[in-house]
Amino acid sequence: MKFSATFVLASLAALSSAVPTPGKSVEDYTIGPERRAKSVEDYTIEPEKRGKSVEDYTIGPEKRGKSVEDYTIGPEKRAKSVEDYTIGPERRAKSVEDYTIGPEKRAKSVEDYTIGPE
Repeated sequence: MKFSATFVLASLAALSSAVPTPGKSVEDYTIGPERRAKSVEDYTIEPEKRGKSVEDYTIGPEKRGKSVEDYTIGPEKRAKSVEDYTIGPERRAKSVEDYTIGPEKRAKSVEDYTIGPE
């Protein structure tokens, strides 16, 4: 079967009229013409947040200057020693005997406890 050039051209012209002329690109369908100029960061982060660092999101700019101790302990407690937490500053000057026996009983001997002075 032989086709003439006129028949082929007429067929192509008929088919081309049925298909819409591509005025829009793929980007126009998926993104839209108004968003095409924007970068990926503008979609995911937005332009006003792009200048911020990861620390600004997770910690915040006002807390970034603080150390780990400031978060966990606090600046007012950092100067205290471990003894200040467990014993307290008023008890640190006392000896072990002051805790277990007491200052008024320390002058007594073992006999005074078990037998008694009389």
